[in-house]
Amino acid sequence: MDLTIQHFIALAPLLITSLTVVVVMLAIAWRRNHSQTFLLSVAGLNLALLSIYPALKVAPLVVTPLLHIDNFACLYMAIILASTLACVTMAHAYLGDGKAGYPGNREELYLLI
Repeated sequence: MDLTIQHFIALAPLLITSLTVVVVMLAIAWRRNHSQTFLLSVAGLNLALLSIYPALKVAPLVVTPLLHIDNFACLYMAIILASTLACVTMAHAYLGDGKAGYPGNREELYLLI
């Protein structure tokens, strides 16, 4: 099966989310900074959420025999990404910055979310 540009457009939200996890992991390894990790996570999630709109233009599309991208798949991806964005935002407010926040390592939470 040959992948075309339409397949990559349909897979864009999944690819961007996966790339965000890798970038956040490398940023944590490079320098532990709670605000930087939060901003990278939010930027990646927003980018993935925005990439659903072009994916709707090529839907419905069978990417692989087990992966079908249609309107329902895009709706559920949007719901999951929006709820993840809300959780990341609330986690950042809960963990806080500086001395008032959680004293331990806070950055790994964004990888788990």
